[in-house]
Parts: sequence; C-alpha cells; structure tokens
Amino acid sequence: MRIQYARCLEKYDNTLKERNELDFNDMINFATELISQNKPKYSYKYIIIDEYQDISFSRFKLIMEIRELSGARLVCVGDDRQSIYRFAGSDISLFCNFGKYFESQGKSEVKGFEEIDISYLTAHRSKGTEADNVIVLKLRNHLLGFPNKMTDDPLLSPLLRT
Repeated sequence: MRIQYARCLEKYDNTLKERNELDFNDMINFATELISQNKPKYSYKYIIIDEYQDISFSRFKLIMEIRELSGARLVCVGDDRQSIYRFAGSDISLFCNFGKYFESQGKSEVKGFEEIDISYLTAHRSKGTEADNVIVLKLRNHLLGFPNKMTDDPLLSPLLRT
C-alpha cells in the first residue's frame, strides 16, 4: 500500500513540475520561504486565525514567520471537537499544545468590567454569536477535557491508515 502511495505521490509531484504548477501546500511553503528570505516589514498588531484546530505545520510556519517579523499578537479561535482536516495535514497538537508554542504571548488580568452585563453560553452554543469577548471557565486538563487532548478519534483512525 505504501509503495502505491509513494508512486502516486511521485507521479503527482512530477506532473506539477512538468506543468510548472503549484498545489495549495506548495503555495504555503513557497510563501513561507519568500518571507523568510526577503524579511518584509509588517506593521500588524494582531494575527487572527479562525478554525485554528485545523492548522497544519506548514501554515503554522508561515504564521510564525509573519509574527516574528511583525511582533504581532496571535489571536486564535478553534474547537478541538471539530478538527476534521487531518487527512489534509492539520495537526491537533498545535491546538492542544498552544501554550507550548506561544509562551511569549504573556498573561494579563483584566479588571474594571464589573458593571458590564455578561451572558453565559456553552462553547458550542456561542459559536457564531460574533461576541466581542469570550471567557472560557472551568477548563479541564484531561483527555476528554476542554481543549480535548485526544489526538485521533478511534473511529477515524482505521480510515487514515496508509
């Protein structure tokens, strides 16, 4: 099975080269390489990423290059229970180990908002409400906690074997 996969991938890569074409991952890697070599100046204050649970290492490297050059703070939104793009290269460990990769973001305590009306919703119910601020309470550092530490769904694993 792996030999067939390797042949298919080799044929795919050769066809792209012959046609002088790029696929999506090539575009991400090429952009990362260009930014790394040319070191453009960015004035971004924030980099905002939605659906962060589906990020791949190639996209992560692109973001890190831009962040390093701009000094921007990273704001990510994601739901580990909706991570469905492993087949396309996403890696849930980038989501579940966010603190490991972004310790320099720092921690801040916000005070002075005691008079503001605050509503409470579950994480899933709040999706799509376009809230300006969200505070997640009672996080649990556990396999089935929030964020979920399960790297692969047991039902999906047999389908992804190569």
